[in-house]
Amino acid sequence: MSPPQVFRTPPPDDGPYVRKTPPRLCCIDLGSYSVAFYILMFIMTAFDIIIICQACTRDEGFTMLTYTFGFLGPMVVIHWTTLLAFLVTGWNAMFRTTHNYHVAAKRFRVWCRVSRLFAVTWFTSTATFLFNCFMFSKGISFTHNMSDILDQYARQRGTRYWYERDARSFGNVMDFVAYSNPGMSLKFPFDYFYFCGGTLGVSLPFMLIIPFAYILSCLWGQGKYYRWRFFQNTRVPIE
Repeated sequence: MSPPQVFRTPPPDDGPYVRKTPPRLCCIDLGSYSVAFYILMFIMTAFDIIIICQACTRDEGFTMLTYTFGFLGPMVVIHWTTLLAFLVTGWNAMFRTTHNYHVAAKRFRVWCRVSRLFAVTWFTSTATFLFNCFMFSKGISFTHNMSDILDQYARQRGTRYWYERDARSFGNVMDFVAYSNPGMSLKFPFDYFYFCGGTLGVSLPFMLIIPFAYILSCLWGQGKYYRWRFFQNTRVPIE
């Protein structure tokens, strides 16, 4: 008589293995750091769209911004298109629930790739915006335009006259009176454009360098969070 057979039940499948302690950056969970990055980029770009659209509603504002100073150039359109893809893929990766682990990993990979493209277009469009603000501040400057005219006349004549120095000084006084407080002479958002272009020592660090460093830290945090949550099970890199 054969002995009774013993059937062993296989251990239950607990699903993918994920470490319990998430990585941190500056004492902040990288998951929360990515959510903050998503929301902040949305707010910053919404502010950008609002001020440009408000400027276009002014008298001759669209013509001046588009043809004269190039605020609505192709780079801005490319950046807004990339922003739309960034928002859609970010929403799918962080706020759209799914019970499929590999689908969640794929969504996060796509968002990371779009975020890298978004960082490039953000830097390029912001640098272009500041350059256009600089051209705007020079274009409405009495001193700058008078100096160009006097220099052109001096090259044609081959000499300079004594009154040219007085004319430049007069231009400096006119600019000081008219634009020492742009809020009194220019309507928003043109006063904002003038301030950004006339004070590059302030606008470059606080509008370009520091925000771009923050974006790079968020891209690093995305990669580290993906490796912690997904790579150990999928073995699929972001690239």
